[in-house]
Amino acid sequence: MQAQTALTASIVSIYNLSLARLGGHQLGRINSPYEDSTEASLCNNLYPHIRDLSLSSYAWNFARKKETLAIVESSIVNAEYPFCFKLPADCLRPICLEGHNQDNQPTPFIIRERDLLTGSNPAVLEYIARIEDPNLWTMSFKNAVAWGLASELATALTNDINKQMRYLEFYHRSLADAFSSERNTEKPAKLPNPWLEAR
Repeated sequence: MQAQTALTASIVSIYNLSLARLGGHQLGRINSPYEDSTEASLCNNLYPHIRDLSLSSYAWNFARKKETLAIVESSIVNAEYPFCFKLPADCLRPICLEGHNQDNQPTPFIIRERDLLTGSNPAVLEYIARIEDPNLWTMSFKNAVAWGLASELATALTNDINKQMRYLEFYHRSLADAFSSERNTEKPAKLPNPWLEAR
C-alpha cells in the first residue's frame, strides 16, 4: 500500500508540473488521479501515451531489460525466420538479440504484432521496457515527460495550438538533452597523465 501511494504521488507530481507550465489547477498529491476534475481525467488519459512514447524514443539505460523469449506455436511460414517468439508484455521497443549470424552481424529478426521471428533458437532479447514507476527514471527524463504532457494538455485544456507547438519543441529538446546527459554519465572521468603533463 505504501509503495502504491509513493508511485501515485510521483505520477501526480508530473501531472502538476505539466499543469503548472500551463498555469492550470494543481491536483492533490495523493488522491488526485481519482478526483472528479477535467484536469485529472485528461492527465490520466494522456499520460500513459506520453510515457510510453518517451520511453520508446531512445535506448535509455534505466529502461533496458534482457529476457530469454518463450517460443510459441505459429502458423507463420518463413524460411528465413523459422522461429517465432512472444515479446515480453512490457516490451516497448526491441533493441537486439544476443549473438551474431554467420556473417558476424547482429542476429536479424522481424516483428509481427507481438511476435518476434528470427532464425536463432534460443533467443535472448535486449529491449526497452515500460517502466511505470517514475522513481526509477532520471530527473531529466521526468522533466521531458512533463513537457510532453503539457503539450497535449495545451490543446485539450486551452485549445492553444501555438502553445502546443512551442511545448512540443521543448519536449523534443528536453528528451534529447536527457539522453545526452545519461550518455555523459557513462563516460569514465579521464585521469591526468603525468608523462604527458611533464612534456
